[in-house]
This record gives sequence, structure tokens and C-alpha cells, in this order.
Amino acid sequence: LPISDLKASRWSGARLESCDLSRAECEGMRVSHSTLSDCRLGGAQMTGARFNRVQVLGGETSYIRLNKALLTGCRFANERLAGAQLMRAQMGGAFVLECDLRSANFYAADLRGAVFARCDLTGAAFVDTDLTDTIFLDCQTARVDWGA
Repeated sequence: LPISDLKASRWSGARLESCDLSRAECEGMRVSHSTLSDCRLGGAQMTGARFNRVQVLGGETSYIRLNKALLTGCRFANERLAGAQLMRAQMGGAFVLECDLRSANFYAADLRGAVFARCDLTGAAFVDTDLTDTIFLDCQTARVDWGA
């Protein structure tokens, strides 16, 4: 599909491997029960996207924009999400394993019940973020802005 055709697209049960959606325009995209493995999503515009039970494994997603996205029951593993914009995103119950989240912005995000394990959160911002029941296991947290 051409990148311009991905706005408001719907995918269910998809398995994408080694795809390149860098800087793609994907606002309002809806993806469910799908897996993206080793895909390039760096700089992709996914504001307002809805992901339900999606796995994002490996790949390059630095500076992805997931502002106001709904990421329900999602799993991120070994992702490079440095500089990701997740402002006002809803990630309740997400599982984030061994991801590079340096300088990611979670301003006013809903992370209730999310689990972050062995992630690099150096310089990330969690200002006005709901961290109720969020678990951080063995994460690097130097210079994190907790908004306190």
C-alpha cells in the first residue's frame, strides 16, 4: 500500500515482517490481533491510532508519534522507541520489555497497570502521567522527569 493510503486503515490478524513504514502517515489507523516484527516505523505519524492486542517486536520506531493513541493489551519488545511521542496515549496493561525509550514523552498518558522491564528510560518525561499500578523492573531511570 502507498504510505498515503494508511490513514484510517484497518488491519486485523496481520503479520508484518521487516516492513518499512518510516515517516508514514497513519493517523487514526486501527490494528488488532497483529504482529509487527523488525519493522521500521521511525517518525511515523500515528496520532489517534487504535492498537488492540498488537505485538511490536524489534525494529526501529524512534520518534514515532503515538499521541492520543489507544494501545490496549499491547506488547513491545526490543524496540528502539527513543524520542517517541506518547502524549495522552492510553497504554493500560501494556508490557514493554527491553526497549530503548530514551527521551520518550509520556505527558498525561494513562499507563495504569503497564509493566516496563529492563527498559532504558533515560531522560523520559512522565509529567501528569497516571502511573497507578505501573511496574518498573530493572529500568534505567537517569534524568527521568516524574513531574513531581
